[in-house]
Amino acid sequence: MKRKLGILVPVLAVLALVISAFAFAAPAMAEEPPGANTNAIGIGIGYDTDIVYYYGGTIDYIVTIFVPAATTTIKPAQQTDIDVWIMPPDGVEVYLGTIDELNPGEDYSFPPYPYVIDPADVTEVLAMEVVVTSARCAGTAQLNPTRPSSAQAEVATNVFHEELTVEKTATAYFTRTHLWDIDKEVTTEYGRTIGEEETPKIWLVQNGTGDETATWNVCVTYLGYEDDWFNIFGMIIIENTGTTDAVITSVEDYLCGDLIDIEWPVGTVFPYTLPVGESLVGIYGEYVDEAVQDCINEVTVTTQRAQYYASADVIWGEPYVEYYDVVNIEDVSNGLFPTQYFGPLYAADYNEGDVVCFQYGMFFAWTDYTAEGPYTYDNTAEIVETGQSASARLIVNWTREELCWGDDTAWAYGEDFANPNWDYVNNMFWGWTNGPLGEGHYMWPIYAGAGQNILDNGYVVGTLYVDYYDGCVTVKYEMDPGYYMGETHLWVGDDVLPEVKRGRSTVYTNAPGQFPYGTHKDPTFTFNPEDPSGTGLTEWTWSKCGFEGNIYVAAHSVVWMPVDCPEPDPIP
Repeated sequence: MKRKLGILVPVLAVLALVISAFAFAAPAMAEEPPGANTNAIGIGIGYDTDIVYYYGGTIDYIVTIFVPAATTTIKPAQQTDIDVWIMPPDGVEVYLGTIDELNPGEDYSFPPYPYVIDPADVTEVLAMEVVVTSARCAGTAQLNPTRPSSAQAEVATNVFHEELTVEKTATAYFTRTHLWDIDKEVTTEYGRTIGEEETPKIWLVQNGTGDETATWNVCVTYLGYEDDWFNIFGMIIIENTGTTDAVITSVEDYLCGDLIDIEWPVGTVFPYTLPVGESLVGIYGEYVDEAVQDCINEVTVTTQRAQYYASADVIWGEPYVEYYDVVNIEDVSNGLFPTQYFGPLYAADYNEGDVVCFQYGMFFAWTDYTAEGPYTYDNTAEIVETGQSASARLIVNWTREELCWGDDTAWAYGEDFANPNWDYVNNMFWGWTNGPLGEGHYMWPIYAGAGQNILDNGYVVGTLYVDYYDGCVTVKYEMDPGYYMGETHLWVGDDVLPEVKRGRSTVYTNAPGQFPYGTHKDPTFTFNPEDPSGTGLTEWTWSKCGFEGNIYVAAHSVVWMPVDCPEPDPIP
């Protein structure tokens, strides 16, 4: 420790009340005692009395060690290796440090020593003992070893008779709204539709071939939730647990770093005197934009004598109120069937995006009706609690006439890859072969009735999907609702079309019956043109591996659909 040189008097003058003891240390026991007045050491100790100290407050004690200047009667010598301890009122000795050397007229002040006042120190709060030892001298100096004077006793009284207990609460509230969506559709067994909106339609005819089942699907999607109305409510409870009335001058409450208003009992005005044994309770409620994390609610209570603190962490737990966490579904029809009830659905059982569907059906038969149609059936499904709804419409036609069927030729049109068949054969029959195709995924429309390869002459009846990967090819026919496949004829190969023998020559052919793949090659395939809806295909898939390089695909089928029945021949 290095010396700090200075003048003792100004240092002590800074302390408004300095009770100092300048004591010459008694000679240390030694074989040859040192000469007279050679080991004089002075001790100064004090604190700032401009500050009013209270229970729980801190006194900063200043300890100064000095060697008096030489006088005619005192001729002190240089002092070295001065060890200094301080003995606080609690009796626990604390080592301050060692001073290397002090010459006559020099002093050293230690950094302030903080001491927190304890009630047990009431009679000794102004007393502090300093012990100084060294190899050359030993001695002690006692600060105010007797009871305090009347003035000091008054200070001590001011220090210890007030005590407040402050409690703080902070409770977070918020509401949670669960979000749902509902969808509804009706489908028919044969997939017929009507109009631009493609409304599902059932056509009931006298022979019963139009009898079919309609199926309704009600699907509810859980969309997650939204939290709102974030509110933090708290209380400040100030209890006077001391032995004297406390005068509260202010209360400051900070929530997440922002000063907030507190609601006090009617008539509360600060400064407010809180009698011994009584309590003062304030409350607050604050809305915030979101569930602020790492938020602390801190309060400072200031009296004429001290400050008191309390804090509470703001913790966001479960929502205080939940809306639509349980919902029920009602499906109401206009006379087809009784109201359907589904649910309850609990939000806790679903993750965002989960879908739950309910399904029910009804069989429609020609014999159930006695009058001409059409009949329009609308029914609506609703989430009862939220009022959200979805509707579906079904049209049923009823006639005493039979339903007739017609067929047409259809080819897949590969768009940019489409090549007219007549480029490779000696005829002008319409249709296309599509290629060359590298590996990849392709999706093309299937056209029926497109004579002379003019698309406007025809109409789309389905879609052809081609997947070519790792030498394997998969082709899938998929018909649009209301259309059915009879036979399918398919060519897939490394040339534009299959080849056949014509006399001594080999030529390309676009005759579907000559194509190597299709239902016409399947002896188990049966088809009833009297009722294609029962035996016709709506999908057909073919796969084969072993291909290399570019390939060509030509896809033909016979497509069946309902048509107007011919007028009967007039009776002769």
